[in-house]
Amino acid sequence: MAGKVVITQSGDVSIQGNLAVGGEISASALTLDSRRSTLDSSLTSNIESLESGFGKLLEVKNPAGEIVASIDSSGSAQFAQVETKKIVIANNSEQSTVNSEQSANFETNATAGQAILKAGQTELTIKNSNVTDKSLIYLTPVSGTQNKVLYVKAKKGGEEFTAAIDVPIDSDIEFNYWIIN
Repeated sequence: MAGKVVITQSGDVSIQGNLAVGGEISASALTLDSRRSTLDSSLTSNIESLESGFGKLLEVKNPAGEIVASIDSSGSAQFAQVETKKIVIANNSEQSTVNSEQSANFETNATAGQAILKAGQTELTIKNSNVTDKSLIYLTPVSGTQNKVLYVKAKKGGEEFTAAIDVPIDSDIEFNYWIIN
């Protein structure tokens, strides 16, 4: 077949064209390579590999052809929910845990993460474009708060939210946050 389909003695298979499968595909791992061409969107699996770069890497479509999940080349993932609402799961590993000693502000695209309000401080602003005016933002302390309540003091749609306590304490407050839209 002039090298268009190659099966090696070790069992590796290389196909130079598209592959359409009428049944299921089972594998122990999946690697998407942006150098490969886009899969035919009519495939039964409804999985489409896209050019990566700064764009989408993987889209999963329902039988109606609507995108129900996607992953882009930055590692951000979106999953559709009822009525076109989406949950975004993203993590910039350099900023998944932030210490307010670095700054009273930090920036991330993660909708869930960890932060530390340093001893003596009363607030920490977390810059995050996923915040909307209607976002539900949950804060869960994972260290002692000396009976002070950690709360969302402010939120600014498309920009940030501020976690705060009313009175400074003499120890760090470690907390998890979760932004739900």
